[in-house]
Amino acid sequence: MHENKVRYIVVRKEDTYFKISLRNGITLRQLLRYNESFKHQDVLREGEKIYLDPRRYRSKTKKTIILSRRMSLRELAQEEALKLKPLMRRNKACSADEKLPIGKEIQLR
Repeated sequence: MHENKVRYIVVRKEDTYFKISLRNGITLRQLLRYNESFKHQDVLREGEKIYLDPRRYRSKTKKTIILSRRMSLRELAQEEALKLKPLMRRNKACSADEKLPIGKEIQLR
């Protein structure tokens, strides 16, 4: 369980969305919708988080986060169990895949 109250699993070797959906009793369509960041990715990398519930619009525990490494809003949304579009609106971002600089403050609420 993520601190944002969203269930997730960590991808094992040779896992696919189909295998994960069968093992956890949810439909493939739901799984793809809950993990919008990886919609066009067929092969999952070992160690990635795949959410089994819808991600949140805002963080339950943190108001802001200061980036400790370069990452995009898409990566941050997946890591913090947040939906991408509200995160982009909140931070007035044009691109979800643009790498943000270290030390930038991101609004999570």
